[in-house]
Amino acid sequence: MDTITHGIVGALIGKAFFAGEPSRAPTSWNEPPRTAGRIAILACTAGAVFPDIDVFAGPLAHNNLAIMTWHRSITHSVVMLPVWALALTVITWWLARRVQWPAPEFGDLLAIYLIAIGSHIFLDVITNFGTMLWSPVNYSRVAWDWIFIVDLTFTSLALMPQVAAWAFRPLKDSWKRALPLWALFTAAAFVIGPLVRPLDIPFPTGASFVIAGALSCFFLLPLRHGSGSRAGRAKWCRIGVALTVAYVSFAAALHHSAFQNVADFATQAHLNVQNIAALPLPPLAGALGRPHRNARWNLSHSVCPVRRRTVSH
Repeated sequence: MDTITHGIVGALIGKAFFAGEPSRAPTSWNEPPRTAGRIAILACTAGAVFPDIDVFAGPLAHNNLAIMTWHRSITHSVVMLPVWALALTVITWWLARRVQWPAPEFGDLLAIYLIAIGSHIFLDVITNFGTMLWSPVNYSRVAWDWIFIVDLTFTSLALMPQVAAWAFRPLKDSWKRALPLWALFTAAAFVIGPLVRPLDIPFPTGASFVIAGALSCFFLLPLRHGSGSRAGRAKWCRIGVALTVAYVSFAAALHHSAFQNVADFATQAHLNVQNIAALPLPPLAGALGRPHRNARWNLSHSVCPVRRRTVSH
């Protein structure tokens, strides 16, 4: 999964479970925070992004194949996870004391980094690129093929609750922030299609209308009942966590169904199968429009279509 999405998910987790509600008194980055929440969010975001630091290995070593040989290796390993979490905890603890910012207890900070780095590893495993989960013990790649490696639907589910929490945080005049944000993101949804279609990425116009309707649930419906202002940041972000978990679970179910269909097809056709895979397509690409021209089969299940293939000899 892309690094930006990892950071968004890390911030979502930090705000949902480790930071509590922000102070309503005006604050500035020029003054020390009043609680440990800021450090908790920064640590969770940094931990969720940290494993992708290995992308710098290639340029430093002048190795053009590093993306295949080193990326998603030792920094993405569950074997090394405690080591990285402990190292980042020590660094953060020292920096927080240095700048005199309140920080979570050392054990709590360690737990934050374990969860944040673990979220990165998990989100990379469920894509189809593969992750060297057990390095340096074993360098084979584990790939579950549940979702596409760049999934704007998943990214949006993690981002929109955080933006909505910001829009509705002050009780007064929240509509002045919510309405422009809804208009901005809706306009972006209609701009994406014409931009990606020349790249042979199917994005039907109907998908833009679906996105606009979904965005209204975050920015318009709460205005009607005034519930957006009362929800609070933690509740908004926990809703985001629930949505992302539900989306990943749905994608896993669709992948299992597609994989089983391919296996049944191979059995019925009496194929001498060497490998079977169910590969994810970009969400909304096939569900609301034509299948990609390189896809031999397409399952148009809601927002998470998958491409199926069999390899035989």
